[in-house]
Amino acid sequence: PAGVLMPGQFGRGALLRGSGNVADETGGGLYNQGTLTVEDSTVGLNTANLDGGGLSNVGTASIHRSTFENNLAGLDGGGLFSQGVLDLRNATISGNSAQGSGGGLRLFSTVQNGTAILHSTITNNVANSNSPGANRGGGIAHPGGVDDPTFLLYSTIVSGNFLQSTGGPVEDILTDWTLSAIYTVQSGQPYSAYVSTDINRDSNRFNDLAPGTTRNEFRLPAQISF
Repeated sequence: PAGVLMPGQFGRGALLRGSGNVADETGGGLYNQGTLTVEDSTVGLNTANLDGGGLSNVGTASIHRSTFENNLAGLDGGGLFSQGVLDLRNATISGNSAQGSGGGLRLFSTVQNGTAILHSTITNNVANSNSPGANRGGGIAHPGGVDDPTFLLYSTIVSGNFLQSTGGPVEDILTDWTLSAIYTVQSGQPYSAYVSTDINRDSNRFNDLAPGTTRNEFRLPAQISF
């Protein structure tokens, strides 16, 4: 790696940009094999000849309120390449490119190494899927599958990324994604038929039931949201 933040070091308000960092292998800007926290920082204009133009992570990395922009990877993960634990929150991944898969991010999530991306923006990244062995992910490349259950993408914009592919737009959008959904099933809630007059003559016209009915006699329709 070229611009290295050593394992366990804490970065806040850092600017790792424009210095022409070039890594012969992985991690053009940052390489992490321990525990890394980056907050309120910018990592940009770095190059890795292999994976992870901005960051190559094989440890535990927390990226909060930071930007990875205009980084380049000769293989996978233009902005970030992660085979470890990755927690990405309120981050921007933009303008990065990879000659292989994952213009913005190349991720490998397993039961041991999870990935969470929350409240972030991933845009204007490019992957060149015409390279040998590469075929996915202008914005995010993630292998998915039943053995990778810990990939969370929540309240995040993935838009305007580009995949240079020969397989057409359907392949570009659908290849190697595992889709998940949240659904809610709610049984009908009980309610009572009240009247707006003081039938009981107790000076309270808000608690009188309609004649011939009982409390909680009726139910609202069951609801299913997806």
